[in-house]
Amino acid sequence: MENDLEQVETTWRETQQRAEKETALNLAPCRETDSGHHEELQRYASLKRHQEQLAQYILQYALPEVKDQDTLAVVKAPDKLLKCGSYLTYLDYWRVGKWRLVHGFTCKMHLLCACCAMRRHAVMAKAYEQRIRYLLQANPSLVPVLITKTVKNGPSLSERFAHISSSHRQLIKRRNDSLRGKSLRLRNLSVMRHVHGGAGAYEIKRGKGSGGWHPHMHEIALLDANAFEFVEQERKDKIVSVPLEFESQLTKEWWQITGDSYIVDVRRIYADEQGQGKDELFLGVCESFKYALKLNEFSFDDQLHAYVTLRKGRLVYNYGSLYGLEVPDDSADAIEDELALEPYWVVFYKYFSGSYDLVYIGHPTEDDKKIFGRRRLTAEEKRIRKDKRNEKARERRLFKKEEEAAYRFLCEHYPEKYKDPFGFCRS
Repeated sequence: MENDLEQVETTWRETQQRAEKETALNLAPCRETDSGHHEELQRYASLKRHQEQLAQYILQYALPEVKDQDTLAVVKAPDKLLKCGSYLTYLDYWRVGKWRLVHGFTCKMHLLCACCAMRRHAVMAKAYEQRIRYLLQANPSLVPVLITKTVKNGPSLSERFAHISSSHRQLIKRRNDSLRGKSLRLRNLSVMRHVHGGAGAYEIKRGKGSGGWHPHMHEIALLDANAFEFVEQERKDKIVSVPLEFESQLTKEWWQITGDSYIVDVRRIYADEQGQGKDELFLGVCESFKYALKLNEFSFDDQLHAYVTLRKGRLVYNYGSLYGLEVPDDSADAIEDELALEPYWVVFYKYFSGSYDLVYIGHPTEDDKKIFGRRRLTAEEKRIRKDKRNEKARERRLFKKEEEAAYRFLCEHYPEKYKDPFGFCRS
């Protein structure tokens, strides 16, 4: 078995070398992700080690008695954290030098699990980036801007998060009323009427000076470029383009809504579609949808408190032209159309002792092709499948009850012929 694995691995290395030669001959110009793949594995390994430490902490110090659904979620967390990311299955498209993560156990607790937070962040950023680029091409007058809004720090996380989320909802309501308003007073109700659409996420961290909870929000928005003038300014040792009038009006409006915060930052993001200048769009989208919690800056107690407090809340929002965008629930990478006919290797890694070890490399079998080559299900198709599974489960439970009732009847009326080993008649 070991000899076979060594032979397959040798063949795999030969294909890697052949692909490198093709790169040198400009036959495969898109080969740029092998080093990135190994860096990704190292990053997953470091996040997995953090998960192990958190799981051990919960088991030793923070395991509560089961009283409600929140504490029950904490009780179940260590087992899920230890299983999450225990194996990873990649497809190595060796001819074009691209890797795609297609399988791997995920716990989907992104407020606790660093691996799930990273995958969720990557999937959402990619989906919104594609949508925003499409809107920018369809509407050349729109300009992407990064908007950051904050509220005053406080000792209660639940109160501060409810405050910033309700303030944001009120701001969006004023925007919608302004767009629908017929009178001049209603049309000038909110400066957000100049925003075509936006999407972002809440981020939670501890304040540097006060130590209180500091919720804030990063948002990428599509602003009408004809309505405001952009001015170059230096902020945090960086030259940025700022719509000063829009920022000033939004600051006043945010202060009116929150009553305790006037800190708003708006800066332009350059999206270069021709590849001739700087392209900051992807970085801006990543900033908008980065982790809700910076896990490396939190103590384990703060992580558990934030998880219990925010796990039922909605930490991502969208409105306007970005409203209703469907983001895949699956954390696996999508297989693009240009990769559908490319040859690939199936590469399987397993986590052991702080790192991911290579376990299997091989050609795809027929079962692999059925798994990796199938079309991704939409959210509606997943819901229909789930309803069918639940219906079958209900039918099995009903059949079991009817079967038990029939056997109980036979035991009661024909005890000499039918035994009652399970005690149906005594119940």
